[in-house]
Amino acid sequence: MWSALVRALWGESPSEIAGREVLVVEPSATRRRALADVLRSAEYQVVELGSPTEAMARIAAGLRPLMAVAGADRGGMELAHELRADSAYDGVRLVLLAPTATLPKALEAGADLCLEEPVPEGVLLARVHDLAS
Repeated sequence: MWSALVRALWGESPSEIAGREVLVVEPSATRRRALADVLRSAEYQVVELGSPTEAMARIAAGLRPLMAVAGADRGGMELAHELRADSAYDGVRLVLLAPTATLPKALEAGADLCLEEPVPEGVLLARVHDLAS
Protein backbone atom coordinates (compact mmCIF):
# COMPACT_ATOMS: atom_id res chain seq x y z
CA MET A 1 0.00 0.00 0.00
CA TRP A 2 2.66 2.54 1.00
CA SER A 3 4.86 1.76 -2.01
CA ALA A 4 2.00 2.71 -4.36
CA LEU A 5 1.43 5.88 -2.33
CA VAL A 6 5.14 6.75 -2.47
CA ARG A 7 5.20 6.34 -6.26
CA ALA A 8 2.00 8.39 -6.61
CA LEU A 9 3.31 11.21 -4.41
CA TRP A 10 6.92 11.36 -5.55
CA GLY A 11 6.94 9.60 -8.93
CA GLU A 12 9.72 7.21 -7.97
CA SER A 13 9.83 3.62 -9.04
CA PRO A 14 10.99 0.89 -6.65
CA SER A 15 14.33 0.69 -8.49
CA GLU A 16 14.91 4.40 -7.86
CA ILE A 17 14.25 3.96 -4.15
CA ALA A 18 16.21 0.69 -3.83
CA GLY A 19 19.72 1.03 -2.45
CA ARG A 20 18.81 3.58 0.19
CA GLU A 21 19.91 2.00 3.42
CA VAL A 22 18.36 3.29 6.60
CA LEU A 23 19.43 2.24 10.07
CA VAL A 24 16.64 2.01 12.61
CA VAL A 25 18.22 2.27 16.06
CA GLU A 26 15.84 1.41 18.86
CA PRO A 27 16.25 -0.77 21.98
CA SER A 28 12.60 -1.89 21.95
CA ALA A 29 12.23 -4.71 19.43
CA THR A 30 8.52 -3.97 18.99
CA ARG A 31 9.07 -0.29 18.30
CA ARG A 32 12.12 -1.00 16.10
CA ARG A 33 10.09 -3.45 13.99
CA ALA A 34 7.22 -0.98 13.61
CA LEU A 35 9.53 1.79 12.37
CA ALA A 36 11.37 -0.63 10.10
CA ASP A 37 8.12 -1.91 8.62
CA VAL A 38 7.00 1.63 7.77
CA LEU A 39 10.30 2.37 6.02
CA ARG A 40 10.32 -0.98 4.23
CA SER A 41 6.80 -0.30 2.96
CA ALA A 42 8.35 2.60 1.04
CA GLU A 43 11.03 0.21 -0.23
CA TYR A 44 13.93 1.54 1.78
CA GLN A 45 16.53 -1.04 2.73
CA VAL A 46 16.41 -1.18 6.52
CA VAL A 47 18.97 -2.47 8.99
CA GLU A 48 17.54 -2.87 12.50
CA LEU A 49 19.86 -2.24 15.44
CA GLY A 50 19.22 -2.19 19.18
CA SER A 51 21.71 0.45 20.31
CA PRO A 52 23.83 3.42 19.24
CA THR A 53 26.91 1.29 19.93
CA GLU A 54 25.77 -1.27 17.35
CA ALA A 55 25.01 1.52 14.88
CA MET A 56 28.42 3.15 15.27
CA ALA A 57 30.17 -0.22 14.95
CA ARG A 58 28.36 -0.88 11.65
CA ILE A 59 29.09 2.61 10.35
CA ALA A 60 32.75 2.47 11.42
CA ALA A 61 33.07 -0.92 9.71
CA GLY A 62 32.13 0.67 6.42
CA LEU A 63 28.32 0.58 6.22
CA ARG A 64 27.42 4.05 4.99
CA PRO A 65 23.68 4.31 5.30
CA LEU A 66 21.68 7.10 3.81
CA MET A 67 20.38 7.88 7.28
CA ALA A 68 19.70 6.63 10.77
CA VAL A 69 16.34 6.92 12.52
CA ALA A 70 16.41 6.76 16.32
CA GLY A 71 14.45 7.78 19.38
CA ALA A 72 16.09 10.81 20.97
CA ASP A 73 15.45 9.60 24.49
CA ARG A 74 16.51 6.01 23.74
CA GLY A 75 20.09 6.46 22.61
CA GLY A 76 19.52 8.78 19.68
CA MET A 77 21.23 11.71 21.37
CA GLU A 78 24.29 9.56 22.00
CA LEU A 79 24.28 8.49 18.35
CA ALA A 80 24.00 12.13 17.25
CA HIS A 81 27.00 13.16 19.37
CA GLU A 82 29.12 10.28 18.07
CA LEU A 83 28.22 10.84 14.43
CA ARG A 84 28.84 14.57 14.61
CA ALA A 85 32.14 14.19 16.50
CA ASP A 86 33.87 12.77 13.40
CA SER A 87 33.67 14.49 10.01
CA ALA A 88 34.09 11.09 8.33
CA TYR A 89 30.40 10.52 9.11
CA ASP A 90 29.11 13.84 7.75
CA GLY A 91 27.21 12.09 4.95
CA VAL A 92 25.02 10.12 7.33
CA ARG A 93 21.72 11.92 7.89
CA LEU A 94 20.12 11.53 11.31
CA VAL A 95 16.42 11.60 12.13
CA LEU A 96 15.54 11.72 15.81
CA LEU A 97 12.06 10.99 17.11
CA ALA A 98 11.46 12.87 20.33
CA PRO A 99 8.88 14.17 22.77
CA THR A 100 8.13 17.88 22.28
CA ALA A 101 10.30 18.97 25.21
CA THR A 102 13.34 17.14 23.80
CA LEU A 103 13.17 18.48 20.23
CA PRO A 104 15.49 21.50 20.75
CA LYS A 105 18.12 19.34 22.47
CA ALA A 106 17.93 16.81 19.63
CA LEU A 107 18.62 19.52 17.08
CA GLU A 108 21.50 20.87 19.18
CA ALA A 109 22.96 17.35 19.34
CA GLY A 110 23.27 17.32 15.56
CA ALA A 111 20.12 15.73 14.19
CA ASP A 112 19.30 16.68 10.63
CA LEU A 113 15.62 16.26 11.34
CA CYS A 114 13.58 15.95 14.52
CA LEU A 115 10.03 14.68 14.53
CA GLU A 116 7.64 14.85 17.45
CA GLU A 117 6.51 11.49 18.80
CA PRO A 118 4.22 9.86 18.08
CA VAL A 119 4.81 10.56 14.40
CA PRO A 120 2.17 9.46 11.87
CA GLU A 121 3.50 7.01 9.28
CA GLY A 122 2.76 9.32 6.36
CA VAL A 123 4.62 12.20 7.99
CA LEU A 124 7.62 9.99 8.75
CA LEU A 125 7.79 8.77 5.15
CA ALA A 126 7.35 12.24 3.68
CA ARG A 127 10.03 13.80 5.86
CA VAL A 128 12.48 10.90 5.34
CA HIS A 129 11.91 11.19 1.60
CA ASP A 130 12.59 14.95 1.72
CA LEU A 131 15.80 14.38 3.65
CA ALA A 132 16.88 11.61 1.27
CA SER A 133 16.38 13.79 -1.82
